[in-house]
Parts: sequence; C-alpha cells; structure tokens
Amino acid sequence: MNHSIHSADAHGVPQHKIFVGTFHKSGTVLMDQIWTQACQALGIGLWKMNDMPAEPKHSWQVAFNYKSTFGDIPGSCSHRGMLVIRDPRDVIISGMHYHRKSEESWLHVRREQFGGLTYQEKINSLETDEERLLFEMENQGRKTIKGIIRAMEAHPDFYCAKLERLVEDRELAEYRGIFSFLGFEGDALAVLLDAARGNSLFAAQPKLASHVRSGRPGLWLTEFTPRVMEVFVSKYANLPQTWGYPAP
Repeated sequence: MNHSIHSADAHGVPQHKIFVGTFHKSGTVLMDQIWTQACQALGIGLWKMNDMPAEPKHSWQVAFNYKSTFGDIPGSCSHRGMLVIRDPRDVIISGMHYHRKSEESWLHVRREQFGGLTYQEKINSLETDEERLLFEMENQGRKTIKGIIRAMEAHPDFYCAKLERLVEDRELAEYRGIFSFLGFEGDALAVLLDAARGNSLFAAQPKLASHVRSGRPGLWLTEFTPRVMEVFVSKYANLPQTWGYPAP
C-alpha cells in the first residue's frame, strides 16, 4: 500500500486523496455541509460515496461516506483520512430521540421482527425512555457502534475526531488540527476553517440545528438509568474509555 503523502499545491490543497467518514448520529450533516462548501470553493471534486456507489467519472479529491465504509480504496492510493466518532452512550440516546420523530424512510418500513410495526412505531409504542433506550441499544444503536468499531480497526491511520469537541470548537483549534493533519495549508486551510465556522452548531446553522437534538457531551450522565447503564456495560464494558471518553 502506498501511504506516502505528497506536497500541497500553490493554494495549499494536498495532492493525495482525502477520506472523510461519519456514522449515524455522529456528525454526518455537519461534515457533509463543511466539505460540500469547501470543495466547491476550492474547485476540487467531492465524491459522496453513499449517493454514488460506483466511482464517479469526474475526478475527485475528497471522498465522503456517512457509514465510513471505504472498502480497500484508501489502500490503493496515497491518502489521509478522518472519522468523526461520538461517545457510544450518547449515540444511543441521540438515536432514540431522533428515531421517534424522524421522517427518514427506513424508519417507516413495516418489519416482521417488530410484529408488523415500523421501527418508529415500535420505539414509540414503548412506555418509558428507559425501555426506548434499551430498544435502541439492541437495534440501530448497536449497528452504529459496531460500524464505528469496524471503521476504526480498518483505518488506524485516520484521524479520529470527537463530535463533542467539534460542536464546541469555537476557537477552531480542533478543526485546524484535523485539516492540517489531512494536509491542507495556507489559503485552502483558511477556506476549510471558514466552512467549519459557518456550518457549526454554535453558528446557529438552521439545517444542522434541526437535525441535531443536542451536540453537548455527556448526555448519558442524566439520561442513562442504572438499568440502562448496567445493560450497556454488559454489552460494551469499557468501550467509551477505549475511545477516550470518561468512565461512568
């Protein structure tokens, strides 16, 4: 595999490929907006892999995948990449609340496993948030956490950015570190920082605010009951600490 990194052009755009990966309820809208705006401003190709599974005919510099399933493509080219992760406990909480109201089509497909109910109907049929969190943990939350684990193992050379830091990064220190790691310099770095500033939660970006219930860290501290925490620990043990998050 060729992991050598080439120098940037006169505008500070690196010559290698860039891979940007997110997960369900882990910065997808934020990254989509930042990279769409920045790539357009810089005049470089953006490949949204989920919308266009086959490699596009047009040239691309940045590949964005909201499931972080890049296959063996990074191994075939010089590259740098990033993943946006989130405290797995908060992934479950955010997903539970989002799935109760979202209009995403997959939430409204009737499923035999839920007795003919849709995912949304099933989760809303439960009487308490505790039961709903346990349901989410066993279903979509589990899939999302497994996806994060797989991606981190598949791409150990990628920068793992915590969503919790990004949504509070008013000084853009974390963003600067990420974009610099990816190889952006000078004017290109300034363009990316401007896109990050304009599309972040603290900028009151309407589309993002409507999609994200709360980006603040530590939702689990107030929303996980002892029972939910017990089940979580039985399934994931010290996974949050492994990812750099605080222990219960």
